[in-house]
Amino acid sequence: MIMKRIILSIGLLLLTSLLYSQEVFRLGVVEGDSVAYQVRVWKIPDNQWLIRNMDNPDTTLKPIPQRAIHTAQETDMDMQIAEIIHDNLSEEDLSELKNSGESLGVILRANKKRHNLLQVTCFCVGNYDFLQGRPYRGFWLNFNPDSLYKIEREIVERVVLPEKMNESYWTDDIEIWVASDDVCNIEEARAKRRKAIEGWKKRSFADEEMFFFGPPMEL
Repeated sequence: MIMKRIILSIGLLLLTSLLYSQEVFRLGVVEGDSVAYQVRVWKIPDNQWLIRNMDNPDTTLKPIPQRAIHTAQETDMDMQIAEIIHDNLSEEDLSELKNSGESLGVILRANKKRHNLLQVTCFCVGNYDFLQGRPYRGFWLNFNPDSLYKIEREIVERVVLPEKMNESYWTDDIEIWVASDDVCNIEEARAKRRKAIEGWKKRSFADEEMFFFGPPMEL
């Protein structure tokens, strides 16, 4: 009986250690071989964590406009990022991401002069387990920092910005949320992008057509 209790205690200890050791991204500075990320809680809403590359070319933290409409341009960028993420995940990763149902927030900063992306200002991950005082059970905060950095670099290099862009996309950061379904069902994501491109080619979004439903969210 005593031996069984000892074995059970050791098993529980190992399980607890495993759960906590899987939390790769913790609050503070998380370092990989090629990158260092600063991780902190986003004030609004307080259940989301920001992951920011400490070597970003532009360290200014701009407010994020709360845009009232999800434009075809945003869908175009969203689906491109979904494909980049898909290309960088193994089959096992894709299965885990699908089971988690977790979205990844990607805050982008564009360069108007070159009509391209300057940087990924930061990533954003919902950590609802943190509010409940329990180990994180999702996907992205357990992801390898160097692998996330590779995705970050490819986003900047590979995303082609739509030709027609509202002025607010140049002056303010762009908030994109990439759904796990789009990453895991890549053919559907490609079809969504083709439809989005057709959409933004048919019309332009003038300044007066961009609506906002609240004050900017501070990073």
